[in-house]
Amino acid sequence: MKCFLFLVLAFSTALAQTIPPNVQVNTFGTFHPEVTIAINPADPQNLLVSSNGLQVYYSYDGGQTWGQHYQSSVYGNSGDPSVIFDYHGNAYLATLAYQADSNFVLDRIIVHRSEDGGNVWNYVYFAGFDSTTFQDKEWLAADHTSSSFKGNLYLSWTRFDACPGLTPLTSRDSTRIMFAYSTDSATSWSSAIRISDRQGDCSDKDSTTEGAVPAVGPQGQVYIAWAGLNKIWFDKSTDGGRTFGNDKIIAEQPGGWDFPVSGLMRCNGLPQTLCDTSKSSPFYGTIYVVFSDQRNGEDNTDVFLVKSTDQGETWSAPVKVNQDTGRAQQFFPWAAIDPGSGYLYVVFYDRREHKGDTTDVYLARSTDGGETFSDFRINQDSFVPCADYFLGDYIGITALNGNV
Repeated sequence: MKCFLFLVLAFSTALAQTIPPNVQVNTFGTFHPEVTIAINPADPQNLLVSSNGLQVYYSYDGGQTWGQHYQSSVYGNSGDPSVIFDYHGNAYLATLAYQADSNFVLDRIIVHRSEDGGNVWNYVYFAGFDSTTFQDKEWLAADHTSSSFKGNLYLSWTRFDACPGLTPLTSRDSTRIMFAYSTDSATSWSSAIRISDRQGDCSDKDSTTEGAVPAVGPQGQVYIAWAGLNKIWFDKSTDGGRTFGNDKIIAEQPGGWDFPVSGLMRCNGLPQTLCDTSKSSPFYGTIYVVFSDQRNGEDNTDVFLVKSTDQGETWSAPVKVNQDTGRAQQFFPWAAIDPGSGYLYVVFYDRREHKGDTTDVYLARSTDGGETFSDFRINQDSFVPCADYFLGDYIGITALNGNV
């Protein structure tokens, strides 16, 4: 089975109802789930994409043309890619370590660095090493603010005592949300600290703590939300990730983060955290957390958003992001804030126009700080996923200067 990776080219924030052109990014005839994308703030024409299997794609002309290669390391690569740029324009790619014929079996997180926008990756480092546990679902963030932590890199993930499919599970095994930071462009990383007060089990289902994505606040705060036990949890640091406070429940997630969607090997509603750090934005400092769940039934998965305007002290009620009025499946949301306007964009898979498993890709936009949304389809060709293949756990979106 051949799979192709498509990019929806940058388009105007007017959100016209015409479908923007889709550009095929890859020529590798291999599997490409879990796509992550970033724009270089030092050169907005420089885009970086990675996908599970550790293919890397880079563009220097705003996505019109692409180079590509496979990114390897001495520790192996297992997937869950996360790409970012720092404010200097250095690119970073985080992956999981995995070599089946070695000791590198999810025991650490690999962080690659490129200084030319993604073509050459001369530097490979690692964080979170623990030979007795298994690391999963890592994500990177960089501090682009003018705070005293400017330039810091942040990394959060889930640590498993036992790994489903690799080791036997017992009632004593648990999962925790972990965190590390770097102050030297990923060359070295702090010792990993646990930030979740309450642990989960290792079933890789809703009773597992999963989905930690760090976001940076205007004064260098580090915000992280994750899912588990039918709830969305939140914690923050105000000292550059050295310490965190007590966990806070910010939303209910009825049915949990692990749920069935027809035609998929598996599906989840894991959250993403993001924060508006643009001083010109009317929503400066607002924290958003986007997730999905089946509170309205297994045949009606929806995307939701909660937000905080007081550094995570209080949170709004959930707002429905997808704007269909019937019963349909919307899943795997991912969001981005345009730092110029403060507009919030959420991309997700959507089946509102079809019966059965035929799937589209929709984009929702909010111009009022997440109070209301409009949405429309952005894919040119619908597709039917194959239940025998892993569609991934997330898709990707980025925005800058009116382009998405």
